Amino acid sequence: GFSVVTSTPDTLFTDVGYNNLNTFGYRIDYTDVCNLTSPPGILFYPIQLNGTVNDDNTIQLTWNNYEGYRFGVFRYVLEKFDADGVLIRQRNFYPPDSTWLDEFDDLGSQGVSYRLTAYPLENNIQASKSNPLYLERRARLIFPTAFSPNGDNLNDGFTVYGQFVRAMKLQIFDRWGELLFSTEASEPWDGTHRGQKMPESVYVWKASITDLLGRSLTRTGSVALLYTKN
Repeated sequence: GFSVVTSTPDTLFTDVGYNNLNTFGYRIDYTDVCNLTSPPGILFYPIQLNGTVNDDNTIQLTWNNYEGYRFGVFRYVLEKFDADGVLIRQRNFYPPDSTWLDEFDDLGSQGVSYRLTAYPLENNIQASKSNPLYLERRARLIFPTAFSPNGDNLNDGFTVYGQFVRAMKLQIFDRWGELLFSTEASEPWDGTHRGQKMPESVYVWKASITDLLGRSLTRTGSVALLYTKN
């Protein structure tokens, strides 16, 4: 299944056609000055790092175990960087580990990148690095479905909180579409309009968001206004 990629007198080769969506293995053979051909070289497979962003913004990473070291891999070091390339954290893995669920929020880093490095059991052998992997998480909103402004300091106001949200405009409407409340300062709605308490009902909210990556999006929902006894 092997084909010749190139022939070169150099000891450095860059495969410009490489991608981590296919499995590529490599082998280096040589012919010496006496025109004698070497036995087949050591077969090696680079680390292919892949990942997906789940609905809850956790990130599932998978990789193949590096092949090519005579005595195998001692450990893997996974590095995580923010969008500016600053190292956020790193973690050690040991064969046969080949998957990890990143559940860290890192709320200041919506776009993150990863790189995995394999260190051999042999001494004086160069470590092997994976492809860099960049992933973007989605801005997520957290909100209650009901609130009760009865003055007991428990769920007295309605507001929408955001993950990876830089700016947000929140608006509240009644069932006829009249605007009752609007804020850009994360101020909760206390269930009033022009100083008057609004009746128990279901109200519609609209949140216009700018996320940490500068993208604009809109979310809508509904909330029940209830008056419960203290």
